[in-house]
Amino acid sequence: MKYLLCFSHLSWNFVFQRPQHVLTRFSKNYHVFYFEEPKIGDSDMYIVDMQDGVSIVQLLVTNHNETTADR
Repeated sequence: MKYLLCFSHLSWNFVFQRPQHVLTRFSKNYHVFYFEEPKIGDSDMYIVDMQDGVSIVQLLVTNHNETTADR
């Protein structure tokens, strides 16, 4: 199986435009992963949801500030 990775600053469900159309077509021949821009959450984790044959990866990170780099 071939893999195709797409890193985007837009949410998959924001607006269904050209990237979604193209990636949905690619999903017939590739295992497509669509990485959304990270969002602030309670813990560092990821959520994978399948839609239109595409694996949508939502990344959640804890709040980052200038003191986080010291740890």
